[in-house]
Amino acid sequence: MGALILFGCASTPPKVRVDPPAVRSSPGASVSSATPDIDTLFSRAYAAYVTDSTVRALEFLERLRKADVAMKHYECFALLADCYQRLGSPAAGRAVLEQSLVEDSLAVGPRKRTYAEVLRKEELSRWLVEYPRFPDILRKENGFIPFDVQPEVVTRTDPEFSDSGKAAGKTGEVLLKALLDERGEVVTVSVEESSGEPVLDVAAYDAVRRWKFTPYKRKGIVTRCEVAIPVQFH
Repeated sequence: MGALILFGCASTPPKVRVDPPAVRSSPGASVSSATPDIDTLFSRAYAAYVTDSTVRALEFLERLRKADVAMKHYECFALLADCYQRLGSPAAGRAVLEQSLVEDSLAVGPRKRTYAEVLRKEELSRWLVEYPRFPDILRKENGFIPFDVQPEVVTRTDPEFSDSGKAAGKTGEVLLKALLDERGEVVTVSVEESSGEPVLDVAAYDAVRRWKFTPYKRKGIVTRCEVAIPVQFH
């Protein structure tokens, strides 16, 4: 869920509630309730990998590759390729990385890539070029962990109106997209979906530009991210 702001009418103090922001990425794939979810599969796979349980790790990673059609845990391809190399099949490992770029394209389709998807393609391409060298960024000793830490709002500025009369009686929802840097600072903000009322759009935009977040950590690595922030005026 994104950061959600609920407002009363313009003549009364606003009522505000903030939920965790939603990182803009491809939606996770659903899996059968009879099997572990993709987050659990990846955690188990990585635990097996770092303890040199290669065959066990390969089993989890192959299951994950079939279930995670949205490429949420695309690191599984690099791990899988290294497992095949450990087992004496480097050609199979290279084929896995080549297939990762195909599946990446299928996951995105014809639409424009999100910021996270651009980085994903860059990493997959680099891992293929550097194979059989294992990516340093995926090593446990370098801080890699098999889960993400989502950004949270730590400083929030409520929307304000220079002329409250212009906003009186107006309602609507603005969907904003904010790019956060490695410190959780807002770099850019854009209006993804307008409320239909320019005065509301501008107020929401100006407020979110001054927000501050905790850094986003993807698998233990602090990185930039995009967050979706719906702002509702009632």
